Amino acid sequence: MKNLGILLLLIVISFASCSKPDEYYKDLLIYSDRNNPGKLQNLKGSNGYYRLKIKYDIPPNNSVSKIVLKGATDSLVFDVPEGKSGTKDSLIVKDLMETNYRYQIYSLNKDNVKSIKRELSFKIYGDRYKSSLTTLNVRSKATVNTNDLRLIFNGDRANVLAKSKFEYTDRANKLVKLDFKNPTDTIVLPNYKTGTDVYLSNGFIPTSNSIDTLYTTKKKLILP
Repeated sequence: MKNLGILLLLIVISFASCSKPDEYYKDLLIYSDRNNPGKLQNLKGSNGYYRLKIKYDIPPNNSVSKIVLKGATDSLVFDVPEGKSGTKDSLIVKDLMETNYRYQIYSLNKDNVKSIKRELSFKIYGDRYKSSLTTLNVRSKATVNTNDLRLIFNGDRANVLAKSKFEYTDRANKLVKLDFKNPTDTIVLPNYKTGTDVYLSNGFIPTSNSIDTLYTTKKKLILP
């Protein structure tokens, strides 16, 4: 009975030591006779203006020498310097078309052995998307705090409003350029000179993780 207890204890210890393998290599243990690279961790993709960006964690121990993006018609290969091992990094692919892309992504070691493949999809935007954007229109206005102008806009629900760039004249007859990051539909322009023109350009992105903001042409606002 004592020997049986010792045997069971050894089995439990052995199971516990193998139940949480290194997250970079656990999917490759089946090929333990090969020198396999770890796969990229925390892989995230972002759409851009005729480009894309991929962020990832590089496996440690210099097990990865290259990163491969395999598309439907071509493959892209990126070198990984040894100093990047075990760090967070990113890459950008430029000169793409305004269409959808899907890539299989994997790493290679110095012997060109592949890691487990991952897949990311992208919807690249370009001039067609840019031409669909329009500067927001003012729904209502009001004077607040005696000298400030409050504007309420008709929002654009199809896109993410990332920035609004205003130009107007203040009460000292000076040109004011005022930018709002991630603005709401309501904006207050401080110390606005009543009766003067207000100009606006809006910056949009298709989705919250898109990397390039596209701006509409600066327009003089019609104040109701």
